[in-house]
Amino acid sequence: GEPIGIIARITGQMWSKLTDEQRLPYQQQSAQERERFAKDMERYHKKLEQMELIHLEAGGAPGQSDEMHSASKDITNFVLPLGRIKKIAKLDPDVKNLSKEAIALIGKTTEFVIANLAIDVGKVAQLQNRRKLLPEDVAQVCSTRDRFAFLRQDIQDLVREAEQERKNKQQNNNASRDILGNSQDKKIITTEIQPRSSKPLTAYFPSTATGKSS
Repeated sequence: GEPIGIIARITGQMWSKLTDEQRLPYQQQSAQERERFAKDMERYHKKLEQMELIHLEAGGAPGQSDEMHSASKDITNFVLPLGRIKKIAKLDPDVKNLSKEAIALIGKTTEFVIANLAIDVGKVAQLQNRRKLLPEDVAQVCSTRDRFAFLRQDIQDLVREAEQERKNKQQNNNASRDILGNSQDKKIITTEIQPRSSKPLTAYFPSTATGKSS
């Protein structure tokens, strides 16, 4: 497609040729969209206040719930590094180039998703009278909220990894107790903890694997 600058110039030229009567429906639609956006932002800020309350009830300091909360209120301020976001996005072989506006949109959208996910996960922990958030809490939210359905498979991987890590830690603790219980002349058997595995970023782009195999 054409760069955003060219599209904006062509659109401006088309707009300038319209009469006031022809512009009226678009102006009315624009006013409706601005009103809808204002209401959406109001609801979102209320959710941020709920997140702050959850943080305070968990023993956090006032105003320090998370840098993400305050930054999310300002669409020009970012917490996530946009340079890293661009590198990750370009791992997809279908992405040839990204404009600054597209990177900013991806970054802010990701921050919004994280903020809303944190609110729901915090509520799950609260219902169980816990201050600590667990991977299982995230998995429960993603399995019951349609808006987080795209995360379900990856979150299940996270839960499995966390469970394996706990098992390895338990095995290591048991081995340590066995070592302490054995006499010094007995052979010491240690249990090696397997490093926690994680998906490479390219695993999220199926066409990458296809391209390599061809």
